Formats: sequence, structure tokens, C-alpha cells
Amino acid sequence: MSLHVLAAIYSSLGRFEEAISVLERAIQVLDPPRSADHAFAVFFDHMQLGDTFSMLGQVDRSIACYEEGLKI
Repeated sequence: MSLHVLAAIYSSLGRFEEAISVLERAIQVLDPPRSADHAFAVFFDHMQLGDTFSMLGQVDRSIACYEEGLKI
């Protein structure tokens, strides 16, 4: 199972801190991206991480994740 799918499951269960941990790990695993597919995965993980922080009301952290994703 991919890490971003696991994070989505945690989020759907309301286990946001675990989702954040998994997404941060997913980003580290593919840093630096070695292909276009890896780059898209890292972008997607940053977006999902931003969404998760948003659900927790952590808007500043959410925006920072979105901005990092856009740099990919």
C-alpha cells in the first residue's frame, strides 16, 4: 500500500496526526524526486499534507505545504 493511501485512510478515520507523520515520511522517501512520476507523487503528498493541516485549522502550515508543492 502506498504511503499517501495510508495517510488518506488515517485522515478519513480522523487520525490526522498519524496521517501527517505518514505524509512527511512519504515526502522524505522521494526527496529528491528521481523522475516525473516521483515529482508528481511528492507534489501530491505536499497537497495532501496541506489539506490535512487545513482540517486541523493550522492554516499557516497548510499554506506552507501548498507553496512547497508548487515548487516541485
